[in-house]
Order: sequence, then structure tokens, then C-alpha cells
Amino acid sequence: MRQWLNVADRAGNRALWWARYGTNAHGPAVGAIVVWSHGRGRGHVGIITARTESGWVVKSGNDGHAIRERVRSVKNAVAFRWPNRWAAL
Repeated sequence: MRQWLNVADRAGNRALWWARYGTNAHGPAVGAIVVWSHGRGRGHVGIITARTESGWVVKSGNDGHAIRERVRSVKNAVAFRWPNRWAAL
């Protein structure tokens, strides 16, 4: 995520750091960062790239040890954020 958005702060290596990055998106939307918490300071982060009849398409790293873009549920997401700036996705 840090590389995609050109974020230098190494704190961005932790998924939950992204829950305060940028500005509040107030819900899922294409282009928003989505953050999930798995408890104990762990989580997952991705960028919503599309919406289909099946749900929201999210691009994320370390998803089964790979970068993937797939439909994911955002039901238990803890944050949706608009990035401060964009790099090439």
C-alpha cells in the first residue's frame, strides 16, 4: 500500500495505520482505502477498485502471499478512507 500511494512513513507497513490516513470516506466507494481489523493490532488493508453485482472489488497485497484483486466483503471493515494522493496502481 505504501508503494502504491507513495507514502514514506514506515508506520504504513501496519494495516491499522491506514484507518487514520487521508480523510474519512464514510463508507465503501471506488478509490477508497478499506481497512479490516483482525484483533490484537493486526489487520488487512486494500483499495476498492470496482463494484460488481457480487460486491466490492479490492486490490490488496499479502492476500494469500500475493497481490490480488478480487471481490471481498466490506461488512466488517473498520475504516474507509480517501487517500491524500495517488500513485500508479
